[in-house]
Amino acid sequence: MFAQQCSNAAWLSRVRRLHTVGAYGVCLLVLVSASSAQVTTPTREAVSAPSQKASNLGDILSGQAKQEYEAGRLLYLDGDAASALVKFQSAYDISHDPRLLWNLAACHKQLRHYAKIERLLRQYLDEGHSLITEADRADANALLQTIVPLLADANIDASEPDASVYVDGEFAGKTPIGHAIRLDLGQRKIRVEKPGFVAYEETINVGGGSAIAVIVKLPKEVHEGRLRVVSDGGARIRIDGQDMGFGVWTGKLPSGSHTIDVAATGKQPYHSEVTLSDNQTKTLKAMLEDRRESNSGFDTTWIWVAGSALLATGLSIAGYYQFGPEHQTPNPPVGTLSPGQVQLSSRRR
Repeated sequence: MFAQQCSNAAWLSRVRRLHTVGAYGVCLLVLVSASSAQVTTPTREAVSAPSQKASNLGDILSGQAKQEYEAGRLLYLDGDAASALVKFQSAYDISHDPRLLWNLAACHKQLRHYAKIERLLRQYLDEGHSLITEADRADANALLQTIVPLLADANIDASEPDASVYVDGEFAGKTPIGHAIRLDLGQRKIRVEKPGFVAYEETINVGGGSAIAVIVKLPKEVHEGRLRVVSDGGARIRIDGQDMGFGVWTGKLPSGSHTIDVAATGKQPYHSEVTLSDNQTKTLKAMLEDRRESNSGFDTTWIWVAGSALLATGLSIAGYYQFGPEHQTPNPPVGTLSPGQVQLSSRRR
Protein backbone atom coordinates (compact mmCIF):
# COMPACT_ATOMS: atom_id res chain seq x y z
CA MET A 1 0.00 0.00 0.00
CA PHE A 2 1.53 3.27 -1.17
CA ALA A 3 0.12 5.31 1.69
CA GLN A 4 2.13 3.14 4.09
CA GLN A 5 5.19 3.38 1.86
CA CYS A 6 5.07 7.17 2.09
CA SER A 7 4.83 7.00 5.90
CA ASN A 8 6.16 10.46 6.49
CA ALA A 9 2.89 12.42 6.23
CA ALA A 10 4.57 15.80 6.33
CA TRP A 11 6.86 14.89 3.42
CA LEU A 12 3.96 13.54 1.35
CA SER A 13 1.95 16.68 1.97
CA ARG A 14 4.86 18.81 0.82
CA VAL A 15 5.26 16.74 -2.37
CA ARG A 16 1.59 17.16 -3.27
CA ARG A 17 1.93 20.93 -3.18
CA LEU A 18 4.67 20.93 -5.80
CA HIS A 19 3.62 21.92 -9.32
CA THR A 20 6.73 21.30 -11.37
CA VAL A 21 7.46 18.31 -13.60
CA GLY A 22 10.46 17.33 -11.53
CA ALA A 23 8.50 17.23 -8.28
CA TYR A 24 5.81 15.10 -9.92
CA GLY A 25 8.43 12.63 -11.09
CA VAL A 26 9.84 12.19 -7.58
CA CYS A 27 6.38 11.54 -6.17
CA LEU A 28 5.50 8.97 -8.80
CA LEU A 29 8.76 7.11 -8.36
CA VAL A 30 8.15 6.77 -4.64
CA LEU A 31 4.56 5.66 -5.16
CA VAL A 32 5.57 2.74 -7.36
CA SER A 33 7.89 1.27 -4.69
CA ALA A 34 7.23 -2.25 -3.49
CA SER A 35 8.07 -1.67 0.18
CA SER A 36 9.62 1.26 2.02
CA ALA A 37 11.74 -1.14 4.02
CA GLN A 38 13.30 -2.53 0.83
CA VAL A 39 14.09 0.83 -0.79
CA THR A 40 17.52 2.40 -0.43
CA THR A 41 17.20 5.13 -3.09
CA PRO A 42 14.23 6.22 -5.28
CA THR A 43 15.96 4.95 -8.43
CA ARG A 44 16.37 1.36 -7.20
CA GLU A 45 12.90 0.60 -5.91
CA ALA A 46 10.92 -2.43 -7.05
CA VAL A 47 7.92 -1.43 -9.16
CA SER A 48 4.63 -2.53 -7.62
CA ALA A 49 1.01 -1.46 -7.62
CA PRO A 50 -0.72 -0.48 -4.33
CA SER A 51 -2.46 -3.20 -2.39
CA GLN A 52 -3.90 -3.39 1.11
CA LYS A 53 -3.51 -7.15 1.26
CA ALA A 54 -0.03 -7.59 -0.26
CA SER A 55 2.91 -5.30 -0.90
CA ASN A 56 4.12 -7.15 -4.02
CA LEU A 57 1.99 -8.23 -6.98
CA GLY A 58 4.43 -11.08 -7.48
CA ASP A 59 2.80 -12.73 -4.45
CA ILE A 60 -0.65 -12.44 -6.05
CA LEU A 61 -0.21 -13.06 -9.77
CA SER A 62 0.42 -16.52 -11.15
CA GLY A 63 1.38 -18.28 -14.35
CA GLN A 64 2.18 -16.23 -17.42
CA ALA A 65 0.90 -13.01 -15.83
CA LYS A 66 3.43 -13.36 -12.99
CA GLN A 67 6.26 -14.07 -15.43
CA GLU A 68 5.42 -10.96 -17.47
CA TYR A 69 5.15 -8.86 -14.33
CA GLU A 70 8.52 -9.99 -12.97
CA ALA A 71 10.16 -9.35 -16.36
CA GLY A 72 8.65 -5.87 -16.35
CA ARG A 73 10.06 -5.13 -12.89
CA LEU A 74 13.57 -6.10 -13.98
CA LEU A 75 13.34 -3.98 -17.14
CA TYR A 76 12.03 -0.98 -15.21
CA LEU A 77 14.82 -1.23 -12.62
CA ASP A 78 17.31 -1.44 -15.49
CA GLY A 79 16.01 1.86 -16.85
CA ASP A 80 14.19 0.40 -19.88
CA ALA A 81 10.74 1.88 -19.34
CA ALA A 82 9.61 1.23 -22.93
CA SER A 83 10.24 -2.53 -22.70
CA ALA A 84 8.84 -2.68 -19.16
CA LEU A 85 5.67 -1.07 -20.47
CA VAL A 86 5.20 -3.95 -22.93
CA LYS A 87 5.59 -6.56 -20.17
CA PHE A 88 3.31 -4.81 -17.69
CA GLN A 89 0.68 -4.40 -20.40
CA SER A 90 0.89 -8.12 -21.18
CA ALA A 91 0.49 -8.97 -17.47
CA TYR A 92 -2.57 -6.70 -17.30
CA ASP A 93 -4.12 -8.20 -20.45
CA ILE A 94 -3.78 -11.67 -18.92
CA SER A 95 -4.82 -10.96 -15.31
CA HIS A 96 -6.93 -7.77 -15.64
CA ASP A 97 -5.61 -6.76 -12.23
CA PRO A 98 -6.20 -2.96 -12.05
CA ARG A 99 -3.21 -2.47 -9.76
CA LEU A 100 -0.98 -3.06 -12.76
CA LEU A 101 -2.35 0.18 -14.24
CA TRP A 102 -0.19 2.07 -11.75
CA ASN A 103 2.88 0.28 -13.05
CA LEU A 104 1.92 1.28 -16.58
CA ALA A 105 1.55 4.88 -15.44
CA ALA A 106 5.03 4.76 -13.89
CA CYS A 107 6.50 3.63 -17.24
CA HIS A 108 4.72 6.38 -19.14
CA LYS A 109 6.07 8.90 -16.64
CA GLN A 110 9.59 7.92 -17.61
CA LEU A 111 8.62 8.35 -21.29
CA ARG A 112 7.01 11.78 -20.64
CA HIS A 113 3.58 10.61 -21.83
CA TYR A 114 1.46 12.68 -19.46
CA ALA A 115 -1.81 12.30 -21.35
CA LYS A 116 -1.49 8.52 -21.04
CA ILE A 117 -0.68 8.85 -17.34
CA GLU A 118 -3.92 10.74 -16.85
CA ARG A 119 -5.94 8.12 -18.72
CA LEU A 120 -4.35 5.25 -16.78
CA LEU A 121 -4.85 6.91 -13.39
CA ARG A 122 -8.53 7.50 -14.12
CA GLN A 123 -8.88 3.88 -15.23
CA TYR A 124 -7.04 2.80 -12.08
CA LEU A 125 -9.47 4.71 -9.89
CA ASP A 126 -12.47 3.36 -11.81
CA GLU A 127 -11.44 -0.31 -11.78
CA GLY A 128 -9.65 -0.46 -8.43
CA HIS A 129 -12.75 -0.70 -6.22
CA SER A 130 -11.88 -2.58 -3.02
CA LEU A 131 -8.34 -3.39 -4.18
CA ILE A 132 -7.12 0.12 -3.39
CA THR A 133 -7.63 2.18 -0.23
CA GLU A 134 -8.95 5.70 0.19
CA ALA A 135 -5.39 6.84 0.76
CA ASP A 136 -4.41 5.28 -2.56
CA ARG A 137 -7.26 7.14 -4.24
CA ALA A 138 -6.13 10.38 -2.66
CA ASP A 139 -2.60 9.85 -3.96
CA ALA A 140 -3.88 9.20 -7.48
CA ASN A 141 -6.13 12.27 -7.43
CA ALA A 142 -3.24 14.40 -6.20
CA LEU A 143 -1.10 13.28 -9.13
CA LEU A 144 -3.94 14.00 -11.54
CA GLN A 145 -4.04 17.56 -10.28
CA THR A 146 -0.27 17.84 -10.65
CA ILE A 147 -0.19 16.96 -14.35
CA VAL A 148 -3.10 19.21 -15.40
CA PRO A 149 -0.80 22.09 -16.47
CA LEU A 150 1.13 19.62 -18.64
CA LEU A 151 -1.87 18.80 -20.83
CA ALA A 152 -4.16 20.52 -23.33
CA ASP A 153 -7.52 19.73 -24.88
CA ALA A 154 -7.77 19.36 -28.66
CA ASN A 155 -11.07 19.27 -30.50
CA ILE A 156 -10.38 17.54 -33.82
CA ASP A 157 -13.08 17.21 -36.46
CA ALA A 158 -13.21 16.59 -40.22
CA SER A 159 -15.44 17.47 -43.14
CA GLU A 160 -16.14 13.75 -43.64
CA PRO A 161 -17.71 11.43 -41.05
CA ASP A 162 -16.05 8.14 -40.10
CA ALA A 163 -12.55 9.50 -40.73
CA SER A 164 -9.78 8.02 -38.58
CA VAL A 165 -7.85 10.42 -36.34
CA TYR A 166 -4.28 9.66 -35.22
CA VAL A 167 -2.15 11.58 -32.74
CA ASP A 168 1.59 10.83 -32.91
CA GLY A 169 0.77 7.67 -34.85
CA GLU A 170 -1.77 6.32 -32.34
CA PHE A 171 -5.45 5.94 -33.12
CA ALA A 172 -7.56 8.51 -31.23
CA GLY A 173 -11.03 7.88 -32.66
CA LYS A 174 -13.29 8.41 -35.66
CA THR A 175 -15.06 11.59 -36.62
CA PRO A 176 -17.16 12.97 -35.18
CA ILE A 177 -15.27 12.14 -31.98
CA GLY A 178 -17.59 14.15 -29.76
CA HIS A 179 -15.08 14.90 -27.00
CA ALA A 180 -11.77 16.65 -26.54
CA ILE A 181 -8.56 14.68 -26.96
CA ARG A 182 -5.95 15.22 -24.28
CA LEU A 183 -2.53 16.04 -25.71
CA ASP A 184 0.92 16.39 -24.18
CA LEU A 185 2.78 19.67 -24.46
CA GLY A 186 5.07 20.30 -27.39
CA GLN A 187 4.83 19.32 -31.04
CA ARG A 188 2.16 16.78 -31.84
CA LYS A 189 1.61 15.11 -35.22
CA ILE A 190 -2.05 14.99 -36.29
CA ARG A 191 -3.23 12.75 -39.13
CA VAL A 192 -6.80 12.34 -40.40
CA GLU A 193 -7.58 9.84 -43.16
CA LYS A 194 -10.46 8.12 -44.89
CA PRO A 195 -10.45 5.78 -47.92
CA GLY A 196 -11.17 7.69 -51.13
CA PHE A 197 -9.96 11.01 -49.73
CA VAL A 198 -6.60 12.78 -49.55
CA ALA A 199 -5.16 12.32 -46.05
CA TYR A 200 -4.53 15.36 -43.86
CA GLU A 201 -1.30 15.55 -41.87
CA GLU A 202 0.07 18.41 -39.80
CA THR A 203 2.40 18.98 -36.87
CA ILE A 204 0.94 21.40 -34.34
CA ASN A 205 2.50 23.09 -31.33
CA VAL A 206 0.52 22.38 -28.15
CA GLY A 207 0.71 24.80 -25.23
CA GLY A 208 -0.27 23.70 -21.75
CA GLY A 209 -3.61 24.63 -20.26
CA SER A 210 -5.17 26.06 -23.43
CA ALA A 211 -7.66 24.31 -25.70
CA ILE A 212 -7.04 24.09 -29.42
CA ALA A 213 -9.34 23.29 -32.35
CA VAL A 214 -8.34 21.45 -35.53
CA ILE A 215 -10.92 21.44 -38.31
CA VAL A 216 -9.85 19.29 -41.26
CA LYS A 217 -11.20 19.41 -44.81
CA LEU A 218 -10.63 16.16 -46.67
CA PRO A 219 -10.71 16.55 -50.48
CA LYS A 220 -11.65 13.55 -52.59
CA GLU A 221 -8.86 11.62 -54.23
CA VAL A 222 -8.59 12.25 -57.97
CA HIS A 223 -6.68 9.63 -59.95
CA GLU A 224 -5.58 11.61 -62.98
CA GLY A 225 -2.57 13.01 -64.79
CA ARG A 226 -1.92 15.89 -67.17
CA LEU A 227 -1.11 15.43 -70.88
CA ARG A 228 0.05 17.93 -73.52
CA VAL A 229 -0.07 16.95 -77.21
CA VAL A 230 1.83 19.13 -79.70
CA SER A 231 1.49 18.70 -83.49
CA ASP A 232 1.16 20.64 -86.75
CA GLY A 233 -1.17 23.60 -86.67
CA GLY A 234 -3.83 22.02 -88.88
CA ALA A 235 -3.60 18.51 -87.47
CA ARG A 236 -6.67 17.08 -85.78
CA ILE A 237 -6.00 15.51 -82.35
CA ARG A 238 -8.12 12.60 -81.12
CA ILE A 239 -7.72 10.99 -77.69
CA ASP A 240 -9.47 7.70 -77.00
CA GLY A 241 -11.53 8.28 -80.11
CA GLN A 242 -12.74 11.77 -79.16
CA ASP A 243 -11.87 14.97 -81.00
CA MET A 244 -9.80 17.31 -78.86
CA GLY A 245 -9.07 20.09 -81.33
CA PHE A 246 -6.26 21.06 -83.69
CA GLY A 247 -2.54 21.60 -83.31
CA VAL A 248 -2.03 21.66 -79.54
CA TRP A 249 -4.09 20.18 -76.71
CA THR A 250 -3.43 20.31 -72.95
CA GLY A 251 -5.66 18.84 -70.28
CA LYS A 252 -6.25 16.27 -67.54
CA LEU A 253 -6.98 12.61 -68.17
CA PRO A 254 -7.80 9.69 -65.85
CA SER A 255 -4.78 7.69 -64.77
CA GLY A 256 -4.10 4.74 -67.05
CA SER A 257 -3.55 4.08 -70.75
CA HIS A 258 -4.85 6.34 -73.56
CA THR A 259 -4.67 6.18 -77.37
CA ILE A 260 -3.52 9.26 -79.29
CA ASP A 261 -4.33 9.77 -83.00
CA VAL A 262 -3.23 12.80 -85.00
CA ALA A 263 -4.07 13.33 -88.67
CA ALA A 264 -3.88 16.07 -91.31
CA THR A 265 -4.52 16.32 -95.06
CA GLY A 266 -1.50 15.22 -97.08
CA LYS A 267 0.27 13.88 -94.00
CA GLN A 268 1.01 10.42 -92.70
CA PRO A 269 -1.32 9.73 -89.70
CA TYR A 270 0.23 9.44 -86.24
CA HIS A 271 -0.81 6.83 -83.64
CA SER A 272 0.55 6.22 -80.14
CA GLU A 273 -0.39 5.07 -76.65
CA VAL A 274 0.37 7.01 -73.47
CA THR A 275 0.15 5.78 -69.86
CA LEU A 276 -0.41 8.36 -67.13
CA SER A 277 0.14 7.92 -63.41
CA ASP A 278 -1.52 9.91 -60.63
CA ASN A 279 -0.43 13.56 -60.70
CA GLN A 280 1.98 12.88 -63.57
CA THR A 281 2.56 15.40 -66.39
CA LYS A 282 3.62 14.26 -69.89
CA THR A 283 4.22 16.01 -73.22
CA LEU A 284 3.77 14.15 -76.51
CA LYS A 285 5.17 15.65 -79.74
CA ALA A 286 3.35 14.21 -82.75
CA MET A 287 5.16 15.64 -85.79
CA LEU A 288 3.54 14.50 -89.05
CA GLU A 289 5.45 13.54 -92.23
CA ASP A 290 4.34 14.19 -95.81
CA ARG A 291 2.23 11.42 -97.32
CA ARG A 292 4.00 9.21 -99.94
CA GLU A 293 2.45 6.89 -102.55
CA SER A 294 4.98 4.12 -102.03
CA ASN A 295 8.05 3.35 -100.09
CA SER A 296 10.31 3.63 -103.22
CA GLY A 297 9.73 7.36 -103.43
CA PHE A 298 8.48 7.65 -107.10
CA ASP A 299 5.06 7.71 -108.79
CA THR A 300 3.69 4.24 -109.61
CA THR A 301 1.13 5.80 -111.96
CA TRP A 302 3.92 6.82 -114.36
CA ILE A 303 5.24 3.29 -114.32
CA TRP A 304 1.81 1.92 -115.23
CA VAL A 305 1.37 4.37 -118.16
CA ALA A 306 4.86 3.79 -119.53
CA GLY A 307 4.51 0.04 -119.21
CA SER A 308 1.21 0.10 -121.12
CA ALA A 309 2.78 2.05 -124.02
CA LEU A 310 5.63 -0.40 -124.33
CA LEU A 311 3.24 -3.32 -124.26
CA ALA A 312 1.11 -1.77 -127.05
CA THR A 313 4.20 -1.26 -129.25
CA GLY A 314 5.22 -4.88 -128.88
CA LEU A 315 1.77 -6.13 -129.79
CA SER A 316 1.72 -3.96 -132.97
CA ILE A 317 4.99 -5.42 -134.22
CA ALA A 318 3.86 -8.97 -133.55
CA GLY A 319 0.57 -8.34 -135.35
CA TYR A 320 2.34 -7.06 -138.45
CA TYR A 321 4.17 -10.33 -138.90
CA GLN A 322 1.19 -12.43 -137.92
CA PHE A 323 -1.53 -10.72 -139.93
CA GLY A 324 0.34 -8.67 -142.64
CA PRO A 325 -0.03 -9.22 -146.52
CA GLU A 326 1.41 -12.45 -147.84
CA HIS A 327 3.15 -10.80 -150.91
CA GLN A 328 5.13 -8.60 -148.62
CA THR A 329 8.26 -10.30 -147.53
CA PRO A 330 10.85 -8.39 -145.64
CA ASN A 331 14.28 -8.19 -147.10
CA PRO A 332 16.47 -10.88 -145.62
CA PRO A 333 19.29 -9.63 -143.48
CA VAL A 334 22.75 -10.02 -144.74
CA GLY A 335 24.64 -12.61 -142.79
CA THR A 336 28.25 -12.52 -141.84
CA LEU A 337 28.91 -16.24 -142.16
CA SER A 338 30.37 -17.83 -145.32
CA PRO A 339 29.40 -18.73 -148.01
CA GLY A 340 27.01 -15.77 -148.29
CA GLN A 341 23.55 -14.68 -147.34
CA VAL A 342 21.38 -16.38 -144.74
CA GLN A 343 17.59 -15.99 -145.18
CA LEU A 344 15.65 -15.78 -141.89
CA SER A 345 12.15 -15.57 -143.36
CA SER A 346 9.61 -18.08 -142.10
CA ARG A 347 7.90 -18.40 -145.50
CA ARG A 348 9.11 -20.59 -148.35
CA ARG A 349 9.03 -19.25 -151.89
